[in-house]
Amino acid sequence: MENRQKRKVINTTLGELIAALAEEAFLLANDETETTVLVAAILDDLFDQPDTKVGRWQ
Repeated sequence: MENRQKRKVINTTLGELIAALAEEAFLLANDETETTVLVAAILDDLFDQPDTKVGRWQ
């Protein structure tokens, strides 16, 4: 028997995702540059080899 998880689908744009990440990263970062670097790192990790990271951010 297969173990299947239900996925919640969120319809959003890439711009909305970046804005949400930046808003949260700004709370942790010391300045705008650090915020940008943090968001870039998150996006890089999120979109790097997506097949192997299903459920990682859930």
